[in-house]
Amino acid sequence: MIIYDVENFPNPLRVRIALAEKNALDTVTFKPVDLMNAEHRSDAFLAKNPFAGVPVLELDDGTFIAECPAITEYIDHHFAGPSLTGETPKERAVISMMQRRAETQVLDAIANYFHHATDGLGPALETDQHKEWGQKQHTRALKGLEYFDSVLAKTTYVAGDAFTVADITLWCGLVFGGFCNVTIPASLIHLQSWHDRVAIRPSITV
Repeated sequence: MIIYDVENFPNPLRVRIALAEKNALDTVTFKPVDLMNAEHRSDAFLAKNPFAGVPVLELDDGTFIAECPAITEYIDHHFAGPSLTGETPKERAVISMMQRRAETQVLDAIANYFHHATDGLGPALETDQHKEWGQKQHTRALKGLEYFDSVLAKTTYVAGDAFTVADITLWCGLVFGGFCNVTIPASLIHLQSWHDRVAIRPSITV
């Protein structure tokens, strides 16, 4: 099993945390992608993922799986350990819903702000910026943080009492925010408390 990624980038980090939660980090081979030199846009990489994103999981039979929710779902079902995606139909549905909200309202919003309203990865890679739209994504991200603060006022974790892929996605969104000064406002005490709990998990500190 091979994972093509860029270490410490937010989406690859989601996969690495999921692997750590399943005690499976040492069962895969990581192959770095030279994103800064546009390796992700090469023909060889596009054959693995035509949408040029990392990470990509390559299975032993040659199957390529892209998109973090798909990769983490595979990891969750392939390896033993506590479920990250839910056991019952209701759990799976709620976790999927909250994971998607964490993705669209926080992680993706911060990513769009970073790539469009800041210098991002530099002019060689950021070739189609829309700064006004990027600033709107900054506002969207802050509203997303407010939403999750309201959720975490009632639950221990994003989708209930257990740590799941929804928490991983929200955490990685906040990690990305740290790169571009999108931080937790002081008023969002429930989100900050959740952040402090998650920060000391072995899968985060590994």
